[in-house]
Amino acid sequence: MLYSTLVQRILGKLRELRTQYGKNHYRVLHFGAPGRTFVLLHAFTKRVPVTPEREIALAERRMVAYLEGRRGPAKGEHGHEA
Repeated sequence: MLYSTLVQRILGKLRELRTQYGKNHYRVLHFGAPGRTFVLLHAFTKRVPVTPEREIALAERRMVAYLEGRRGPAKGEHGHEA
């Protein structure tokens, strides 16, 4: 199946899309959000065999921020009365 060769599960909902242009290997970390939406979190040039932990950590932080933003601000945030 083509999908499984281009996309690899990294951690939980986090996935890695693999592509190559010439000799350069690129990765896009993403996840499937509610509403049939794919959220692209972070792209980078892959230079080592294993995806660096710092790239994964950055994508995880962005995923959490996205999901928290979908729920809306908590009471007391953005100038609203608590």
